[in-house]
Amino acid sequence: MQLTELLASGTFLVLLLVRWSDSLSLSPEEANQFLRRHRRANHVFEETKQGHLERECVEEKCSKEEAREVFENDPETDYFFPKYLACMEKFGDTDKKKQDLITCVHNIPDQCSPSPCNPRGTVRCEDKKGDFLCHCFTGWTG
Repeated sequence: MQLTELLASGTFLVLLLVRWSDSLSLSPEEANQFLRRHRRANHVFEETKQGHLERECVEEKCSKEEAREVFENDPETDYFFPKYLACMEKFGDTDKKKQDLITCVHNIPDQCSPSPCNPRGTVRCEDKKGDFLCHCFTGWTG
């Protein structure tokens, strides 16, 4: 009796798994879309070198991880990436705006452009990694 129950339970589980696996199947088109990836600069040792802003985020659309490869620190990546997405939204769709996209993306990492410091009291603005420092005239702070 136990063997019969065990076989019945096993058969039920197999049928359940077969039914469940059918619902997880993808059509060939869906599978191809899922497996598609964007071409990258296919150099043998590309992943071992520091990222390059032009290559990673202008020639190709970059992910946050690829931006992290460029800056190699979280604060600057966290500062850059939302602004990069705004540049892509504004300039990224057409070849006519390619130079505008390049300019927009290259200006992002500089936290002093435009200067956040008070122009009347500032000697200079120092760009930090994801931050800035205002060097002020004597008597000024901030």
